[in-house]
Amino acid sequence: MTKRTKKAPAGRPPVRGGLPAGVFSGRFAIAASRFNEAVTDRLLASCLKTLKAHGVPERSVKVVRVPGGFELPWTVA
Repeated sequence: MTKRTKKAPAGRPPVRGGLPAGVFSGRFAIAASRFNEAVTDRLLASCLKTLKAHGVPERSVKVVRVPGGFELPWTVA
């Protein structure tokens, strides 16, 4: 496993850890709401960028968009 420490904004603890390097064999599912897309689009983009930075292949990530927060529990169940 790679060990990394990222400098955090003032007042927050540093971010530590990472995904195992080169041994990833799983899948990720991301459920995001279409409500308030100004926020959720940025969160989704950041999530995808982080997964890519840790070596997760694009084919291992499934993104599902739902109308709002009410539908999220049924989507991920």
